[in-house]
Amino acid sequence: MKIIGGGYFLNLFTVSYWIDKTGCWFVDILVPIYLLTPLWNRLLEKIPYPVIPTVIVFTAMMSVDNFYASAFHQASFFFIGFYLGHYVRQGVSISMKWLVAIGIFFVLLLVEYYVLGIGGLLPIIVMPCVCIGCFVLEGIGSSSLVRFLNFFGAISLESYILNVTLITWIQHFNLLPDYLFTYRYLFIVVFGILFATMINRLCKPIVGK
Repeated sequence: MKIIGGGYFLNLFTVSYWIDKTGCWFVDILVPIYLLTPLWNRLLEKIPYPVIPTVIVFTAMMSVDNFYASAFHQASFFFIGFYLGHYVRQGVSISMKWLVAIGIFFVLLLVEYYVLGIGGLLPIIVMPCVCIGCFVLEGIGSSSLVRFLNFFGAISLESYILNVTLITWIQHFNLLPDYLFTYRYLFIVVFGILFATMINRLCKPIVGK
């Protein structure tokens, strides 16, 4: 990750991933998505079947098969979440026919992956597991668990950026050799959470304004 010269400005304007193939892809892809979200929301509100453009965009992003594939595959679920979030805010329950339709859709993605060799396998597997996990957590209904998940949700952005930064620093300065992978992982997790919490609490009053 470059921190001086042109690389610094690429990181500053969140384009280093697209131009230099470095930096935090998570930030570089979310910034344009967030900027386009108001227009996307207007589109979904004006058309009778918002599921259609959602599926088109999701499928297109999942079909990317180059250096940027991982970023597009993972960011594609933003559009699924945005679509479902609309119904959650309205208190609308998802009917069984939609669950079946979603299941068929993911089967088609698996066929696309194995037959055509397009897309990524991991996101296709993770999404149904996340849905099942949500049903399980909702069934548990523990307030302590909700607070625990809310805490990590609040520091997710800071955590990811720090994970990338700490990994880069450790590798650059050779602080923990590869054979100490377990200790390196624990170091990144522990200090990543601590620093992410500190940054979140420092930035919250500023961002809140």
